[in-house]
This record gives sequence, structure tokens and C-alpha cells, in this order.
Amino acid sequence: MRRTPLRLLLACAMLLCLLVGTRPVSAADGGPGPGKPIWPKPGQLDKHLWTKAMSIQARMWHHISPEGLLIVRHTRGADAAQLSHEALDMADAAVWTGCYAAAQVCRWVVTKDPDALAQVRRLAEGMTALSTVTGVRGAFARNVGRPKSFPPGEKSIASPTGNGQWMRDDTSRDQLVGMTLGWYFIGRFMEDPQLEALAAQQLGNISRKLHADGMWMRNHKGGRTKHGELRPDVQFLPMVRNGTLASIGLATAVGAAQLNPTDAHLQAVVADLSKKGYARAVANQFTFFRGRVTSPNVNMVAMSLLVLALSPHSKTRLGIWVSQGMHAVRQATVGWWNAGFCACFLLSGVMPRQRGQLLGEIRATLHGLPDREQPRKLVRQYRGREVAPIWQRQPSSWYWTNDVAWFHIWKPSDKLSSFQMWTGADWLFAYWLTRMAGQLVPKVGPGREPEKHPCAMGYPPWMKSADVGGPGRDGTGAGGTGAR
Repeated sequence: MRRTPLRLLLACAMLLCLLVGTRPVSAADGGPGPGKPIWPKPGQLDKHLWTKAMSIQARMWHHISPEGLLIVRHTRGADAAQLSHEALDMADAAVWTGCYAAAQVCRWVVTKDPDALAQVRRLAEGMTALSTVTGVRGAFARNVGRPKSFPPGEKSIASPTGNGQWMRDDTSRDQLVGMTLGWYFIGRFMEDPQLEALAAQQLGNISRKLHADGMWMRNHKGGRTKHGELRPDVQFLPMVRNGTLASIGLATAVGAAQLNPTDAHLQAVVADLSKKGYARAVANQFTFFRGRVTSPNVNMVAMSLLVLALSPHSKTRLGIWVSQGMHAVRQATVGWWNAGFCACFLLSGVMPRQRGQLLGEIRATLHGLPDREQPRKLVRQYRGREVAPIWQRQPSSWYWTNDVAWFHIWKPSDKLSSFQMWTGADWLFAYWLTRMAGQLVPKVGPGREPEKHPCAMGYPPWMKSADVGGPGRDGTGAGGTGAR
């Protein structure tokens, strides 16, 4: 009697797990299914969203560290040194800095506000610092900063460059997505020669190293990181395509190749990945397997598919697969109160028939998102079988990665936390990407002609006029270039 090979048994077991995912599930199985389309309430106007955007945007310099990283959670009133120190507690500084950089690129395209250019330049410095701190070309860290005290942050190590900076270098897929999106938008849309060259160089270096490392992210010593695997298939199931990981890896390569059109090596990387099945895997997002449809996963996929959709490859067969993958993800997440996902889908341009539904959810979510600076206490929390409305979600540094099935009941409080729980960068991400798509334009008021109404920015006391950019933008009349 022949023995059944172990690999065949494992393959059958994994296939059974995938098939089980096709049955109707509850939140306890990994997340609720799609809900009903969401629409804004009467009286919720786009001019109100513009006012909110200007209010949040005006204080964003207070949340950017001296190195140029967005610090989404920090001590209230933190100075420059404290922000640099607390950057080392932010394991996801790279992804959110890249996302916010993309949002500011969109803000620049829509408003031509000199402050948007200044912020993009500062954030580009931060993203560059994430790479240089590792001492390895093409490698980058999760965060970078200078500690005021020790321990400086979870899993932080001293930079091998010996410049007094520390970092966390166990990079993951979501960090790669943020860096890819940020550099791609900077190189594609800023129309600034220096920024274009920097974005092309940085994203090109990342793509070359990732490909040379076998599409598995590594730390500065060459070791594979825990959440760094990027492959188009599933181990022991060669016929099953892993569209989530394939989208992330391919987006980095395609974005780098587009920013470096004469680089034969990067063009060859794209061709090699396509030959290995990355392109055709993009359509298979495992949305039938509810355990895979989580907010963090969808967040990564939405941004990766956006880069692929905006590339010239969207006119090829890859464009069909990207559209299929994006439609599958959207169908599985309707009614999730997630303006971040919806903004990516809208800007991609591959869902013209769903534009109204996407806009409805974006508007309703941005209007409904509670003011996280409003003091409140948590009374009760529980996991439900349906999607929690946005005002009953857990406060988060980046709302679009929250578990959508956790309900939180609140009551007013008399004091705020000592920590700044919300910078508003996630709100701005959804807003500016949607404005980039030509939507949310108020019928009347300053938001209709934003280039004539620059944001009245507030600057921290440690910033110099040269850090601000634009004539007279620092409040002293001195102005500056925005570059250091």
C-alpha cells in the first residue's frame, strides 16, 4: 500500500481551510462581510469637509519629527527632541510617513499651496533618512530618531552608521507599501526635478534590493524579517495565487520602473516578476476567505493596487487583473465606513460605475468621524457580527486599519489623554486623495478655488523660516525655500 506524501496531505488541509472560508461567517471568524452602501446625511456638505481639512492641516507641522517622520501618537505638546525620541516607539512610522507624503502630494496638485511643497520636501527627507540610517543601499528601517533616554523604543538598535541615531529595522510589508506609495506619488506628480530624481533613486534602490533578496524583506544584516515575505503563490499549493503579497511586491517594481524609464535593470525586474506569476496573481485577493479580509490587509492591497492602476501597465493585461482584484476587495468591504480604502479605489479610476457609491461612503465617513480630541471615556466594548459605525470605533493613530467589528460605547469625559491620540493624517489621506480625483469640491466658498486660499498654518516654536517654504509663510515675512 502506497503512503500518501506528507506534502499532499498538507496541501489538502490548506485547500480545505480555503474552502471553509467560502461559507457565511460572523465577525468571530475574522471579520464581518460587506454591509449596505453608506450615504451622507442631508446637510453634510463638501464645504464643511474643506473647513475640517484646513483645521487639521494647520497643525500638522507639530506632528513631524526633526528627521521628517510623521509621528501619529506622541506626548501632548512634545518638542522636537521628544518627537524624535517618540519616533522610536512608532513601529509603523515608515508606512504612515509614506501615506502622509502621498496625501501632501495630492494637496499640492489640488491647491498649489507652497506649504504643501514644503511638507513634501520635509517628508522626503524623513523617508530618505529611513534608508540612510541602515547603512545598506535599498534597505530601510521602520523608524529613526535620537533617544533622550533608554530604552529608546521597542526592538530599537543603534544605527550602524554611528551617527547617534537609532532605528528599528525588522521592516514589514506594510512599511514597504507606505514607502512605495509615498515615493511613487512624489516622483510621479510633484513636477519638481530634485524631488523627482530623489524619488526615482530611492524607490529604484528599494526595488533592486527586494528583487535581489528573493522578494523577501530583510534587515540591515541580511536576515529575513518576520512579516517580509512577498511571493505570488502559496507554499504546497502551487496553483493557488496569493494576490495580496503579489500586489505589494509588484507595485514596488512597477513604480520604480516607471520613475526610471531608461533603467534596463528595473525594467527587467518587472518582466521577471511577471514571468514568475506576480501579475496574474493580482486578481486573486482571497476575498472568499474571510480571515484574509482584514483592515490591515485591505489597507495594504488598496494602496498597492492604486500604484499599479496609475502606472502605464494599466493599459495592458495587468490592468485587467488589477481591476478584477480591486473590484473583489471593494465588493468584500462595502459599508465598512472606510474612506481610506474608498479614496484609493476612486483615484484608481477603475471603478467608474461605483463612483457614486464610493463617494457616498467617503463623505459619510469623513463627516461621521468623531473628533478624537474631544474628551471621552470608554464605557463598554464588544465584538459584533456587523460593521461598527465610524463613531463607535476604537480610537486609532490610523483609523483605516481598525478592526471594523469592534464596537465602543463612549461617554463624555472632563480631561484629555496626556498623549496626542490623533494627528488627523488618516483623515487628510482620504480627503486629499479624493480631491486629487476631482471630487469633494465645494459648490461655493474657499474650497472651490483652493489655490487662492492657502492654509493658515501653525508652526512649532522650534521651526525655522527655511523649514516652511514660500514667501512669508512663516509669519515673519522672511519666507524660505522649504529645503535645508
